[in-house]
Amino acid sequence: MLTHSSHGAEARIAFAAAAIGLLLIMLASIVPPDSGWAAIIVSYIPLHTLLETISIILALLVFTIIWSTRNKSLPRNLSIIALASLASGILDFSHLLSFPGMPDYITPNSTDKAILFWLAARLAMGTGLLASAFYAWHKPLNLLRSCFLLLFTLALLFTLHVLFLWYPGMLPAIYIDGQGPTAFKRNLEYLVMAVFFIAALGFSLHLRRPRLFNASGFFAASLLMAFGEMFFILYIDIHDTYSLTGHLYKIAGYFFLFRAIFSDTIKRPYDLLEQSRRRLDLTLCTLPDLLFEMSREGRYLQVYTPERAVLESPTPHLLGRSLYDVMPVESADIVQQAIDQAAESGNARTGPFSLEIASGSTDWFEVSVARLNNTPAPPSFLVISRNITDRYRAEQSLRTLSHAVEFNPLSIVVFDSQLRIQQVNQAFTRLTGYQEAEVLNRPPHFLHASGTSARQADTINREILQGSPWSGEIQGTHKDGNPFTIYLRVFPSRSPAGEITGFLSIAEDITDKKNYTILLEQLSRHDPLTGLPNRELLQQHFELFCADNNPVAVLWLDLDNFKEVNDALGHTTGDILLQQIAYRLRDNLYKNETIARISGDDFVILLTNATENHVIRRIQQLLELVVEPITLPGQVLSLTASVGIALWPADADSLGSLLQKAEIGKYKAKTAGRNSYQFYESQMQEMAGLRLAQSNALKTAIEHNELHLVYQPQVCLEQQRVIGVEALLRWDSQSWGSVPPCDFIPLAEASGMILSIGEWVLDSALARLRSWLDQGLPPVAMAVNISAIQFEHPGFTEQISQLLQRHQVPPHLLELELTEAMAMKKPDFSEQRIRHLHAMGVKLSIDDFGTGYSSLSYLKRFKIDKLKIDREFIADMDNDAGDQAIVTAIIQMARRLSITVLAEGVESARQAELLKRFGCSQIQGYYYSKPLPPEEAARYIVGYNPQA
Repeated sequence: MLTHSSHGAEARIAFAAAAIGLLLIMLASIVPPDSGWAAIIVSYIPLHTLLETISIILALLVFTIIWSTRNKSLPRNLSIIALASLASGILDFSHLLSFPGMPDYITPNSTDKAILFWLAARLAMGTGLLASAFYAWHKPLNLLRSCFLLLFTLALLFTLHVLFLWYPGMLPAIYIDGQGPTAFKRNLEYLVMAVFFIAALGFSLHLRRPRLFNASGFFAASLLMAFGEMFFILYIDIHDTYSLTGHLYKIAGYFFLFRAIFSDTIKRPYDLLEQSRRRLDLTLCTLPDLLFEMSREGRYLQVYTPERAVLESPTPHLLGRSLYDVMPVESADIVQQAIDQAAESGNARTGPFSLEIASGSTDWFEVSVARLNNTPAPPSFLVISRNITDRYRAEQSLRTLSHAVEFNPLSIVVFDSQLRIQQVNQAFTRLTGYQEAEVLNRPPHFLHASGTSARQADTINREILQGSPWSGEIQGTHKDGNPFTIYLRVFPSRSPAGEITGFLSIAEDITDKKNYTILLEQLSRHDPLTGLPNRELLQQHFELFCADNNPVAVLWLDLDNFKEVNDALGHTTGDILLQQIAYRLRDNLYKNETIARISGDDFVILLTNATENHVIRRIQQLLELVVEPITLPGQVLSLTASVGIALWPADADSLGSLLQKAEIGKYKAKTAGRNSYQFYESQMQEMAGLRLAQSNALKTAIEHNELHLVYQPQVCLEQQRVIGVEALLRWDSQSWGSVPPCDFIPLAEASGMILSIGEWVLDSALARLRSWLDQGLPPVAMAVNISAIQFEHPGFTEQISQLLQRHQVPPHLLELELTEAMAMKKPDFSEQRIRHLHAMGVKLSIDDFGTGYSSLSYLKRFKIDKLKIDREFIADMDNDAGDQAIVTAIIQMARRLSITVLAEGVESARQAELLKRFGCSQIQGYYYSKPLPPEEAARYIVGYNPQA
């Protein structure tokens, strides 16, 4: 049988009792009734008395419990059960006293008499349960009717006692000694049993419904009493086992009846009260508020808040204490003022105040106070303290957000769903000039610039009203008529149902940014120093010129020796020089010509209709413009330029390729002597490729043993003996054979390889000199050329020292050759470095003297050991009086400064004779010997110095 969940454990107990009762019936029916009880009736009477007494007590307890609680509007069903229990208890009592073997109960006792009272008791109890099972439980029985029923029950009991005690003969026979119960008695027992079963069925139907009473207990009581009646149908003798078992079932039935009544009238109300109390506790636990009862003086009378963790002090510590005992004075004053106000007006509320709680953090609270009307005693007050920290902080955040919107530098506008302005901030007023009152409930059309068409404005509005975020640039007009540009972002706001309730717009004034963008675009396409177009804009001009399909000439103009001028005069003066040249070239361009600065002192000029004669004529004009003197702060300077030319479309299709080829032509023009121009030729590209390949191959020349040294003797004219050799570097490439030094030395300097190559040369030369000394050759000086990069390297002097020490070569046998330009480039640095080398004992000489910017004061300052006259002055000296004069002047000057002079490139006896006559100390050249391999050089030294 299915039961409603609210009957729960009660139903399970009831069904278990019914099952056990049915099982015991089955077991008892197997055992035959024992008629031997009649022989021991003396021992049965106490047992019977005990069993009946128990059932009488239970029945009367049921009545007492129900009748004592009838004023609590109990259902009338319980009143019926109470009266039935009363009748059953009284009749069972009379049955007990009428039982054979007991003292006569008013009239002589007999089995018939006892059974009559028994049957009346069972019928009364069964009728009461049956009525309760099918009667409506929700209807209470009023006091008057219940008293009437009690009187009726007592009257009925009196009538039955009179009938059973004095007029039993009026009733059919119930029990015949020796024969047992009569058929009439059995039929009555069947009737009683049926009444109990029907009552049990009625109560079982209540188990399918929500619980109104303990239907499962009444069901078990009815069913057990019905089972007991089965034994009273079966017994033969009132003392047999069936009779005893029937009494036990009756007691069990009364027990479940008592249990059900006790549960519904006493235990269940207390359980419901406890549940209500727990529910109240849980409710208080879930409330976010603290609840107290306090006196007028602010003392804690009750603490209703079960959640102790939120209290600063435990409840026992709060009771009887005042606000000032548990709270800071400022907070206690606020609450006490609210209590005082509630005493006058009945209720009060405080504003937010902060309070440090048990966790150590500071929370915000507000207090509501209500006066309790518990007169005549002094009034108390119900105090509700609410933690409003989240709300307070949310309000603060909202206030902060409101300030952030109001004082935001971006213009913020709130629109309604029809795009009418509802709110603006100060930035909007600054941007547009309109106050908030002037724009409320207006659409934003009046802000659009005059050039904005109505169709365009409507299109923007339609896109916004569709509900998707929108952004874009908008042209607007200030109240005073000045235009502005904003970048506008519009976001829809929606209700929880998803409907659009309005829009929020954020506008950034990008007027200045747009102007800056235009300026930056201008700067990004022009050279910042000269204002000329840069490479990007030059590309656009080139494409525009090419669109006419007329030949275009690309001129790469590079100033000659600008780096030296920049180093000598400073970068500021160099910048002024570049600006003057740029302005001069720009101002003298023809129509359909353009100029750009692409780097440093490099300018590119585009010429259209570029016939060869036209290009040559324009280049000559441009070179003449460059040569014109330029007035700089403190001096007047004149420069020259070299120009390379590439033609479109003859030389290349793209500007990049044309620039590359024009640059190659520029290098060719510089090589040819500067202040000239050179058209690009295909072999120039081949030479540039060759230089690149040789530069890459030179990086592995030392590793592949492609470099070697040769030695050219240096002869003293007076002694006619070899006093030194110059170590000369040679490169025998696996790919190109013997590469001239004039080709690969510049490549080494440009690629940075000159440092490693220079160190190799020094190491190899000193190693060779050490070898000659070890072979017994007379000591000779080893002259080695030094590049500017080597000379300026920070570790150069330390490198020389280490190499001399490694090879154990006397320092005075090492002679380092510097060019004039190298020494004069950084005079102060050169003087310091030469001083360090002199201190080590190393000799220094100036190579190619006379070809650079000579300065006699610097020669004196540097204390050079030797001057080498350049071969340019020696080559025509025997026929050219001018060269003779120059050579004579150099020699005389050097002798005055105590500097040794060596002439290079001596190739004839005439040249040697003249040099000896002029007083030259040493000569070097093919007249004596060409550069020799190491072994031949050693033999030459020995052969020329026989005395060694």
